[in-house]
Amino acid sequence: APEAQATALQLVFTAFGTEQNADYVYIYSCADASCKSKRQAAAFHGLNTSLTSPQGPITFTSSILQVVFSSDFSVADKGFSATWSTLKSDPTGDDCQGLSFRTEAEQTLDYAPPGRGYPPNKLCTWTIAPRGAVALQVDLEALSTEASFDFVTFRECTTTVCNDTTTLGTFSGSSVPSYRTRFSTTGIMQVEFKSDRAGSGGGFEFKWKRLTDMDQAVDYWNGTCPSANKPGGNTSGAEECPMMDCCQEEDTACVDGQCKKCPVGSICFHGQFIRGRFAGESWALDRDSR
Repeated sequence: APEAQATALQLVFTAFGTEQNADYVYIYSCADASCKSKRQAAAFHGLNTSLTSPQGPITFTSSILQVVFSSDFSVADKGFSATWSTLKSDPTGDDCQGLSFRTEAEQTLDYAPPGRGYPPNKLCTWTIAPRGAVALQVDLEALSTEASFDFVTFRECTTTVCNDTTTLGTFSGSSVPSYRTRFSTTGIMQVEFKSDRAGSGGGFEFKWKRLTDMDQAVDYWNGTCPSANKPGGNTSGAEECPMMDCCQEEDTACVDGQCKKCPVGSICFHGQFIRGRFAGESWALDRDSR
């Protein structure tokens, strides 16, 4: 728990080696110094050359962290070491490095490195997990990446560790598509940027907004999707459909620019399919009332 004026923390592992799939380092973002109210931000294990171990710095928009190490009854390894530092300004600009765990209710992140653009072989991830979020809206505002080689990917996460994800959209190139809005029905989303070994671009910008109840979330959706017997929208199988519009055919939604049928047990929600805890619940809208 650093000085009170710190608005964020950055953690860098200088060495890491634990038994793979058995001995874990857990990192929690705490609401206060007691850490009675906390959220798991990461869980690492294995050698520092593996994808499950920390890669690069980890930034948290929290002034209090808890690090917990848990090992099982067998097999030892070299352990780990880490350093931490405080950030006294809001990390909303050129902070594409490692993992960033963000908990703000609303924010805009603009990754636009000065000069000739972003460097090659860049890999960075933002976990967006506002406290109290029932759902989460993320909008891609600007995009300038090497087309077909450098990608911005949005994923819905079931937990804040994001080890179980569903891809909501992948973007590349120099134009923002009409279906740029993505919703996470869990209130947690992971945004990843990855560049290859050559080429560059100006970067990208996205913003997010916490939705605190399903009535608020449904308000964003209600009235924007025409029902099957109304004009507007695209037919099933169209090459591209706007994210803010539904497809004409009954029980379809726009997913990555394609009109697709809702799976059994799911419903349409703002152009996406709702799964898990919200699927089939009582707030599902009556199509005739749209």
